[in-house]
Amino acid sequence: ITGLIAGLALALVRAAPLILTYRFHPNVTADAIEEHGAGVAFCAITALMAMLNEGTVRADQLKSLTTICSGGAPVPAQVLRDFKAKFGHYIYHGYGMTETNGPVILVPADREAPIDELTGTLSIGVPTPHTQAWIADDNGAPAAIGEQGEIIINGSS
Repeated sequence: ITGLIAGLALALVRAAPLILTYRFHPNVTADAIEEHGAGVAFCAITALMAMLNEGTVRADQLKSLTTICSGGAPVPAQVLRDFKAKFGHYIYHGYGMTETNGPVILVPADREAPIDELTGTLSIGVPTPHTQAWIADDNGAPAAIGEQGEIIINGSS
C-alpha cells in the first residue's frame, strides 16, 4: 500500500485528482500521468523500476510531475541515479508502516539522500516532526554506529 495513506490524504487536503490504476503497467500509468497532468506520484520502487526499464515510457509523459515519492522497499541508489538521468526526476523516499499510520522517516523535499560510500546504501532520511527513531540492540539499548539492530519509532503518528 505504498503511499496510499499519504497520497490519499494529500489529494483530499489539496482537492487534487487522485489517479488509481487497477493493475500497474508502466505505459498505462505514464499515459494517465500525462493525460491528467498529475503533479505528485506515490509509487512502489518496483513500479518506478518498471517505468525505467520499459523502453516506451518517455520523459515528456512525466513532465507534469513536481514530486515522485516511493516507499515499501529499499531504493537502490543506481535506480535513483538512472531514473533522474532518464526522466529528470528525483525519487523521494522514506520509511513508514501501517502501524505508524504512514511515513515517519523521509528525505526532506529540499535535499537528496546521501549514499553511504562504503556500502552504496541510500539513506532513508530523517524522522518527521514529533517522531523519534533510533536503532536498538538486542537488549533495547541504542545500538552503536554500524551495529545492526531493530528500528524503534516513537511519536504521535
